[in-house]
Amino acid sequence: MKNIILTSLFSLVLLSMIQAEEKPVMLATASMIADIAQNVVGEHIEIKCIVPIGGDPHLYEPKPSDARLIGQADAVLMNGLTFEGWLDDLIENAGTKAQVITVSEGSEIIKSEDFKNATDPHAWMNALNGIVYAENIKKAAIRLLPEQAEAFEINFKTTSKLWRHWIKKSKKKSILFRKDKEYYSPLMTPSNTSERSTDLNWSLFKVSPLRQNLQPRI
Repeated sequence: MKNIILTSLFSLVLLSMIQAEEKPVMLATASMIADIAQNVVGEHIEIKCIVPIGGDPHLYEPKPSDARLIGQADAVLMNGLTFEGWLDDLIENAGTKAQVITVSEGSEIIKSEDFKNATDPHAWMNALNGIVYAENIKKAAIRLLPEQAEAFEINFKTTSKLWRHWIKKSKKKSILFRKDKEYYSPLMTPSNTSERSTDLNWSLFKVSPLRQNLQPRI
């Protein structure tokens, strides 16, 4: 009887390990995209990131290990809008069959004030665009794992509701400034912290992995 119980326990542990190994992988180019994705997919999909926290996605120089990451990924989440100029070559060198999702697709573009007829790639600086990012990630997650569609939909709706609440609540309290230019993104304020990318501030998308909900940093 004892041997049967031990065998059953071993089988359950082995099964859980196999299931964990089979978890799909989404690879984000930058940490703020990874955090949005984690909020949407929860524990059902593994989220990895190319540019490390504290790195500058504009100036990033890919490593051979990044090509391996892309080769192992089921989906690559990119910002687009010329944000990751190094990504196309990296994807080609990796020879990946992963779906590539431009998470900024459908967002309200911020026009560059530095260059004529150019767009600012930091579309998530408009907090409402962050919701567009999340929806694009949700759709990609459903394609990867359709059996978890309901969970992804619930996570997305919960996240969107929280963001809209914070936007409404903080609309008159904080505005984002970058290079002395004012953007229209409430909740996001300049930060000197070194724990996130030096290129951007994305306080709206700070994630609490344990509770799977976004924590505003106002």
